[in-house]
Amino acid sequence: MRPGPLTDAPRSLSPGTAYLVLENIRELSLSLERLVKVLSQAERERVARYRFEDDRLRSQVAWGLLRILLGRIRGEDPRDIEFVRNEFQKPLLRTGPSFSMAHSGDWVLLGVAQDGRFGIDVEAPRILPNLFDLARVAFSMDEISELRSYPEADRLRAFFRGWTRKEAFAKAIGGGLSVPLKQFTVTLAPEVDEALRWVAIPSEENIPWRVRPLPEMPGALSALSWDQALEDVQWVDPGSLEST
Repeated sequence: MRPGPLTDAPRSLSPGTAYLVLENIRELSLSLERLVKVLSQAERERVARYRFEDDRLRSQVAWGLLRILLGRIRGEDPRDIEFVRNEFQKPLLRTGPSFSMAHSGDWVLLGVAQDGRFGIDVEAPRILPNLFDLARVAFSMDEISELRSYPEADRLRAFFRGWTRKEAFAKAIGGGLSVPLKQFTVTLAPEVDEALRWVAIPSEENIPWRVRPLPEMPGALSALSWDQALEDVQWVDPGSLEST
């Protein structure tokens, strides 16, 4: 089950619009052979270093779909796309568009936008016996207080709502592990249009950041963050990339 309605993969991007692709690695819309075929040699070698098959599969699907999607948008052969990395090893394109990827459990999520700093995250909720230990490392005091306010039965899902929103924001900033996770706060509440409450990172305080929770599914929670005005979210049918 994916969010909908689905649209065909774009060949150009509209300002203010985020384009998202959600794929289940157990129910691929494109053949794995097709996805692996477009990977660079460095990506193939990186995949081969993963110990577990599911980790290899998630990486193959994510990078294969990303190359095919970006190739369609840029009018290039997906195999010819060259990525660069910033000082924190975040992959980028020299001339755009902006993009982000995430994967967890059976899910791979890709996002593209015309420009700006852009990040997404997806998480498949799983039992965390040390939930509050993790929260004390990554959550602000406001977020920990909100987490404690939930009944125990709802606390795990609330934690992952917060985690995906914070991770999307951190990925959009592009600072990797250097992003001070306790210096910004998101709400853990479901069904909100804007999750970001406050930012105390000096370089980011005056930026019009958005953190948008995406529709919740039984097996996945996700969010996106962007430093541009977010007017629309388009869910792209991964099957529409078949003809690219």
